[in-house]
Amino acid sequence: MSLPHTISDLLLASGLGEAEVLVYQELLSRPARFAHELVGRTGLSKSSVYRALESLRMQKMIGEDEQGIRAASLKALVAGLDQASRKLAKVAQGLRKVSPFLRVPMETVEEYQHFYGEDQVADAYLSMAERVGNGGVNLDFGDFESFLPKVGGHAVGNRFREERAKRATNKALCTTFGPTSAYYCTSQDEQVFRNKVKILDIDFKDRFIVFSDTGDFVLFANTCDQDIDAVLVKSRLIADMQRGQFDIFSQKLGNF
Repeated sequence: MSLPHTISDLLLASGLGEAEVLVYQELLSRPARFAHELVGRTGLSKSSVYRALESLRMQKMIGEDEQGIRAASLKALVAGLDQASRKLAKVAQGLRKVSPFLRVPMETVEEYQHFYGEDQVADAYLSMAERVGNGGVNLDFGDFESFLPKVGGHAVGNRFREERAKRATNKALCTTFGPTSAYYCTSQDEQVFRNKVKILDIDFKDRFIVFSDTGDFVLFANTCDQDIDAVLVKSRLIADMQRGQFDIFSQKLGNF
């Protein structure tokens, strides 16, 4: 395929219309002194040429000065496509996250929030320490080993532990084990911060869930992507489902 045909196909695939592509390629071959000159050169109507030029102008694909109109670099178009791609990727990610919750009646989900990146997820995680009722139990389930380093490490973990210990005990079923988990899995931690940890040997890598024994809020964190993200829902039904799952696995290991 020739270079002009390749450029034409790529520009059409990018979302440009046929008139815009034709005008742009004509300007690539030779600048135009005046806009109406492009009517004869392209065979398009005057209105089509002027609309195409306006669109190309808005996308910074043409340059204009006292010498006329010329084709500009495609850098602005590429940058716009990259930005749109990132936005679409975020939309796709959001749709992936909301998809599992379509299995429950929508009226049972009172609140739904999606958090992106270390800072947002860390704040959402810390908020869970304040959502546990006085005298209650915070419940952790999943891959704590990969979760905590992606939200600030021990600095955030210690803040959560200290805030949670003011009002509640903690029970954790960790599906992975390593230095991060070991740091919070000591007799001193159990005595001072009322924290009990058991290791559950199941395939639940890159996912971490935080909820409580009586509350309706559940935080679902995903660490498998380069940038961590999490979903926070308020739902009695979903919270009860998580508590039921937690009870089944803890009974298999021997109750805390």
